[in-house]
Amino acid sequence: MNSLPTKMHALQIETYSEQLSFKYVEKEIPSLGENEVLIRILKAPVNPSDLAFVTGNYGFKKDLPVIPGMEGCGEVIAAGSHKDAQSLLGCNVACIAGEGDGTWAEYMVASPYQCIPFSDNVTLEKGAMLMVNPMTALALINIAKQGGHKTIIQNAASSALSNMIRFLAKQEGLNVINIVRSRQQAKAMTKAGMPYVLNSSAKDYQENLHLLCSELNASLLLDAVAGQATADILDAMPEASTAVVYGGLSGEGPKVSIEHVIFKNHKIEGFWLAHYLKDTKVEELKNMGEQAQTLMAQDFEIAIQSQPKLEYASHSIATYAGNMSRGKVLISPHQD
Repeated sequence: MNSLPTKMHALQIETYSEQLSFKYVEKEIPSLGENEVLIRILKAPVNPSDLAFVTGNYGFKKDLPVIPGMEGCGEVIAAGSHKDAQSLLGCNVACIAGEGDGTWAEYMVASPYQCIPFSDNVTLEKGAMLMVNPMTALALINIAKQGGHKTIIQNAASSALSNMIRFLAKQEGLNVINIVRSRQQAKAMTKAGMPYVLNSSAKDYQENLHLLCSELNASLLLDAVAGQATADILDAMPEASTAVVYGGLSGEGPKVSIEHVIFKNHKIEGFWLAHYLKDTKVEELKNMGEQAQTLMAQDFEIAIQSQPKLEYASHSIATYAGNMSRGKVLISPHQD
């Protein structure tokens, strides 16, 4: 049996800056705690949330220097003595980063509760993206069901995450009002058969949004944009509606007025997947993991623009930041 590695290569940031800057470094692999596992990272995507983190715009910062990377997948090659850690030994797992270093490295130490084993029929490419989007979609649909909502509004509706939310909503019999920001996006989605699509840049956007909200009793907003978009949508929603803000693509906090929260009795909530997973029971997490695998097995179009080796990934990350619509970047630390 091969001995376990003691050192690893990684991409590291030493400052939070709008100018993307990474160092390719060699580091000691931390020793394992009783209830921790060592994951040999095979694929790690670059998500918009990763870019927000490395530029210091994510809502929290880790102590520097730090290895970024919110999610990924790999093989558990070592485990502490705790039964939960031991149960993952030898498994391929999807994983999400905790409070320390992330997935843009050859190895990552994690709690077993940051991992979901996935079956052999899930590719590494899909396994690497099993946590953030699928688990977020499942969690947000759970929030919709628990709140008794019948119609969801989602902005940034052309994203991969929005596709998953639509798929799950249809299974649950929920209507979805999809808001995009261009005529081309709206036209493509309407042509694909989506019944409720609005272009936020159109002159009649606000009028049509009011009509749809009234017709469908749209009482839940899943808000990935924030800023003025939050206020504009809340203006159109019926009284006592809820906005769940889970992103900030506008670069601003949600704009909410006294009228929204007092006179219209709207409720504003935040959603962060890390908190949701931490507060979810282990058995429910396992069930969500199985659902996530089923979700990723669907024929969602997930474009991948490149799969660079770790040492060459800085250029690919910068390219992704300049044109995310071309598809994901999947860092491959152990690529031959």
